[in-house]
Amino acid sequence: MTRRTHSDGRAASNDGDRSPRSAVDRRAILKSVGALAASGGLGIGTLGAASATPVESLDFLQTRGNQIVDESGYPVQLHGATTVDPLVTRRSFRHRSIEDILALATSDEWPHSVVRVPCTPQAIGAATARGDTRDDETYMPHDVYWGPIRPGAFDEADLTTYLEKHVDPIVEVARERGAYLMLDYHREYPAFFQRRYERKRHKGLEYWTTPQFEYDAPCGNETFPNDLGMCGERGVLWHGPDQIADVETVPHNQARLNDPDSPDPWFDPWCGAQGGKDLLGEELLLFWKTVADRYGGDADQHVLFDLFSSPTGPYYGDWGAPLRTPREGRPDDNRAGRAMGPEPIDDAENGRPYWGLFLERAKPWLNVVAEHAPHRLVTVGSPRWSQWTYWASELTVNGANGTASLTGVDSGATNVAYAAQIHTQSSLRPLSKYFGTPARRVPVVVTAFGWESGGSNLWFQYLAGTTGVWGEGDPTAIEQWGDPAGRPLSHELSADEQDQLNRFGMDGDTNPSSEAFVGFRTFFENYPVHPIVERFDWDYSPQLFEDPPDSEWQLRARADAPGLWWQEYLDDHAANAPPGEDPCKREIPGLIDRVFPDCTTTGTPTLPDQMTDPDGDGLYEDLSGNGKIDFPDVNYLFQNAQSDTIQENVQYFDFTGDGRVDPQDVLALFEQV
Repeated sequence: MTRRTHSDGRAASNDGDRSPRSAVDRRAILKSVGALAASGGLGIGTLGAASATPVESLDFLQTRGNQIVDESGYPVQLHGATTVDPLVTRRSFRHRSIEDILALATSDEWPHSVVRVPCTPQAIGAATARGDTRDDETYMPHDVYWGPIRPGAFDEADLTTYLEKHVDPIVEVARERGAYLMLDYHREYPAFFQRRYERKRHKGLEYWTTPQFEYDAPCGNETFPNDLGMCGERGVLWHGPDQIADVETVPHNQARLNDPDSPDPWFDPWCGAQGGKDLLGEELLLFWKTVADRYGGDADQHVLFDLFSSPTGPYYGDWGAPLRTPREGRPDDNRAGRAMGPEPIDDAENGRPYWGLFLERAKPWLNVVAEHAPHRLVTVGSPRWSQWTYWASELTVNGANGTASLTGVDSGATNVAYAAQIHTQSSLRPLSKYFGTPARRVPVVVTAFGWESGGSNLWFQYLAGTTGVWGEGDPTAIEQWGDPAGRPLSHELSADEQDQLNRFGMDGDTNPSSEAFVGFRTFFENYPVHPIVERFDWDYSPQLFEDPPDSEWQLRARADAPGLWWQEYLDDHAANAPPGEDPCKREIPGLIDRVFPDCTTTGTPTLPDQMTDPDGDGLYEDLSGNGKIDFPDVNYLFQNAQSDTIQENVQYFDFTGDGRVDPQDVLALFEQV
């Protein structure tokens, strides 16, 4: 396969069993990147001009314990944004190219250190046929919102064309901007995709058969029986054909199979296509073999990989079927199509098995990345749209921080973080439990978060809310969530209209309890996670910008979307070290040394002789000196957390990664016993 080269002709290398390159002079990096002024555009509501000093390279990111660190071992804090698929931006109505969008997303007003770019199968499948056109009438398997496309509908030639035309240019732009670029295999449609959209009746039943719908969502060539007349194929389940028996044996599925009043769960990963051939697995292997080989060399070490953005079903609960939305047909709930909240993620009997099965499913994809891009930072998702992150606190790819480990993982898969996608689902609260718990042990990247007043023009419950509630966590604003802007008031609707309202998930009866609720700001400030907002766009939801945009990309009102709130958050947390302050704070956009206040601290710390670091992660868990992590260690930290020995060596006992040692670190150490 042809390897990429720099714009000056230097070849991108890949030396096989590669270890991160030796540290370069840190002041040289700072000098080459240049000081980036803190955001000054708060409240203006528009994007200013982009400017940056080109850099030779960014540090090779690695993982250590629950941290992401640079080449010198110093923890870094990533802040980012998700764009849309780069091919989509080539369409005539889009106004700005992906190169322009990426430059804006790393401008002075938006000091992001990483930009996440989704690569969607429907766009890859269109790359060859579309060529360089911006014509909206030219072949697209599905339009902007409507698809999925069937797995296996693109080949290596389509993928190579897509990468050459749409990804290579932004790899160069990210390098010039001094930002990391996260490439994301992005497939997220559920098995009940068509059924769900058939139920979306708020635009009127006639909408789905009118010329306007045909304009909005021209359909491709569907390939399955009983097509409902909607656009796109059915969604695909994440498990392989060889895992069906394992999924069936999970206790809650056995109960469903034995319940005559419960619809049978749908286990076929791809609706029986091609006799159960593993179409999804083969597509992911092709994608990552090609992508990791192309961007896996030293020249592109600023390119990160998001293995599988949003695996959907199966998960603990009812994940629906091609002709049935979740919970439809159950005798205890006649509101057909109502979105059923997931069962408790932390149910060990029914929840944990899905995590283990998914990691086994993902292992071949991770191994092919490790083979072609050894030691590259990879984020790994989880079932139900990457909401199952909780179980990374017990089982991980390579046994991080005392967790159980997979077997058969390539030796190059050393730098693995775990993805989380969080919006306004009350079932994912408290955040401290479902996402803070794993963040104490493993690196957690929140690859998508956001909200949109009214739940977008499609009234999605999982997006609905205001900035006061979801961003700031203002307890007095929780009542607003029940009636987001644009949603009809329940008491003004007839019984039939209320039933239809419930069908697209805006029934308003799942408000978060105040006891369990905090906003994203509080969570991000108290847990060592790496947040990436979505979407840096005006069309895809949740959107930061007005629809349709003017030439300046006007931000939406602060109360309705995360844009202005996120600018404020970046200004507080991703700014550079002011002159005269700690020179060890990164001046690369968004990277802050928040754990090592003294950057001259290197080598072995001066600690009591008995203390050891049993797993080599830079944290001294064995405080009693008996060679293992046990209750005497927890007791020592509990008794001595405020002693000079601990407080003068915070970086070695900061088990939560928040820059201090406090009772939360005692709890985090306790959870490792």
